[in-house]
Amino acid sequence: MIVVRALLALGLLAGLYLLCLVLVLLDVGALVLLVWGALVEGRPLQAGMVMTALTTIPALWVLRGLFVTGAEAPETPGGVSVTPEQAPELWAAVTELAGRLGTRPPATVRLTAEVNAEVTEETRLLGLVGGRRHLYVGLPLLAGLTAGELRVVLCHELGHYAHAHTRLGAITYRGHLALRVTLDRLERSRSPHPSARGGRRQNVPVSWIWWPFVGYAMLYFWISSAVNRRQELQADAAAAKIAGAGVAAEALWRALVVLPVAWGEFRGGHLDPMHARGYLPDDPLTVFAAMLAAPGYRARITGLARATPSGRTSRYDSHPSLERRLRALGGRGKPSGGSRTPASEAGFGVEPDTVRHCLFPGAEEGRAVLAWAEWVELTTETLATEPVRGLVRAARRVGGAARPALATVLDLLADGHAGRLASCLDPPEEKAALARLDAALFALVGQALVVRGRAVWETTWTGQSRLAWTGRGRAVAAGVTVGEVRALVTAAVFGGVREVRRLRLRLGALGVDPAAWLGHDAEGTRQAEEPVATMSVTVAVDAEESQEDRRQFRLRLAGAALVGVLFLVTALSSMSGDHEDSEPASPPAGVFVTPWRGLNPGLPSPYVVPPELLRPGLDPETARRLDELLERGLVEHHEDAGKR
Repeated sequence: MIVVRALLALGLLAGLYLLCLVLVLLDVGALVLLVWGALVEGRPLQAGMVMTALTTIPALWVLRGLFVTGAEAPETPGGVSVTPEQAPELWAAVTELAGRLGTRPPATVRLTAEVNAEVTEETRLLGLVGGRRHLYVGLPLLAGLTAGELRVVLCHELGHYAHAHTRLGAITYRGHLALRVTLDRLERSRSPHPSARGGRRQNVPVSWIWWPFVGYAMLYFWISSAVNRRQELQADAAAAKIAGAGVAAEALWRALVVLPVAWGEFRGGHLDPMHARGYLPDDPLTVFAAMLAAPGYRARITGLARATPSGRTSRYDSHPSLERRLRALGGRGKPSGGSRTPASEAGFGVEPDTVRHCLFPGAEEGRAVLAWAEWVELTTETLATEPVRGLVRAARRVGGAARPALATVLDLLADGHAGRLASCLDPPEEKAALARLDAALFALVGQALVVRGRAVWETTWTGQSRLAWTGRGRAVAAGVTVGEVRALVTAAVFGGVREVRRLRLRLGALGVDPAAWLGHDAEGTRQAEEPVATMSVTVAVDAEESQEDRRQFRLRLAGAALVGVLFLVTALSSMSGDHEDSEPASPPAGVFVTPWRGLNPGLPSPYVVPPELLRPGLDPETARRLDELLERGLVEHHEDAGKR
């Protein structure tokens, strides 16, 4: 059977390259005939043939991808390799199951951060001779499946080895990669041309090579995908034969339906955000198992169980639909309502350091590693108070307080600034912004209660953290529920001064001083006077808040510089104006400034007169002679100008 499949895979791959060779020869031959007819026989060039000639070179460049990518090796999932000493139970199960299936065990076992398991093999002679084998196991499977269900997954992957499915992996991968890359190049090379309808532009193939190539690609994917789907059903049957059909069906459903959703929510909503803040749990798999076992999250899993798996599949899918696979196993039985012990706690666990290195390779430096229970508490409180950061920034902008507290926000609400506070938050729509303001104010009030020891944040693993009374908080509340406090917060946002006063009175009855900063206060102690970022946990400095402070400082500095420049310019202008209004200095000897200066452009200015006439204390006769001289000079000057 392996020989037949090898011949089929080799024939499909060889047919791909043969088709490309034929298409290129036809295109080049058409170009040669076009040039021969134009140069030798003198036939006119036809538009279609010209387009064929113009698209030959782009088509050859596109088909080059077949030979460039065809030599690339298949990508591997990576991960962290574990030895039999690091994971003895896992290696023992792999070796035992491989023996029961009559196949060689893998040479390496590697852990990955994905909800998946995979096998590869380094083969020779087109897959006819086996080689070194590698098994990849996703870490979420260790914490999300029981020991029996994990054995099903291992049996399924080793079943691919037993039926020699991995022998032809390199050949099939080469054909898939070459086809996909070449199709992408052909798609990008399609040139837009005007359409005959509506004046819109449509994509037209870059060459007639597109159509036969796409047709062969569809045939290749159809045949190879059908073979892959049959192989998956064979591996499922091998797993059911060893572990039982019921366990195999349950493992298949959890691995394909539950764990992808749960792991995505765990990483995206808890693990990755806290890793970005500098905190890691000492054992991430234990935290993930605790999330799956939490009552609130088990209800979510029950909701996923009610969903009917889709039975639709494309002819190009590499795996059968879940419905088809469950039907082949006899259907999924009724799940047991008892507790589930994850495989990581039943002997299949690995060292926590290895888990952290696999999840965050090279990114553990500078992170605080906490005990997983402490990390859960810190994560719950940090994520619950996340909206407070935006509210504090909004209160600082609107109210101008350097260190805004809860009382600052309540004062702004009483003064009718709810809309301004809401506008400083992210959502542009008014209703959404007010709802966000409502959630942020409740987070701030809740954290004030937590700091005073009246309440505690509890994680639900499915969204927002839940606020619950402590023993002392329940006694002080005197029958008031957390839901009623939540209603008071909402009323304060939308109700005005009266509702804000009611909230203040309730907080005072609970022993909360809205004017105090939130600190590391313990049960029954006085609240601290210094701020701790409005949270009871040590967090890094808010980058956005620091950036806003730097921007405000630069604006103030630029404003001060502008005021200084304007003051300097004004002072210089004032000094210049005083100089112009003062008595002009006496002209030098020999220069007489006449009253006609500037009125008659023909008169030289300044007008030079004999120095002996410019003596202080002129008598009337001298003054008369001076007037005559000036008048005579003016007349002569005009006469000379008329002659010129």
